[in-house]
Amino acid sequence: MTSPAVPVTASAASYLGAQNRQAVEEVFMKATRIPTLTQGLLYLLKAIVRGDDSCDNGPVLETIRRAREIAQDTLRRDTDIDLE
Repeated sequence: MTSPAVPVTASAASYLGAQNRQAVEEVFMKATRIPTLTQGLLYLLKAIVRGDDSCDNGPVLETIRRAREIAQDTLRRDTDIDLE
């Protein structure tokens, strides 16, 4: 069985990072309506989705890190939850 994932090149990763900040923010803004969901997502982003060992592809790794930072910033913006 093959993976449905598509290989991400440097140009594709930069496109994803530049074009989808607003989309990532919109998705995670909806999560802030439910405090326990917000807390769980922040924990997940901190504890599991580190982005350090996820892959050896530099552009993909940078995209993962950027998306994680956007998500965490968005979730923390309107809450007083801090899991650091």
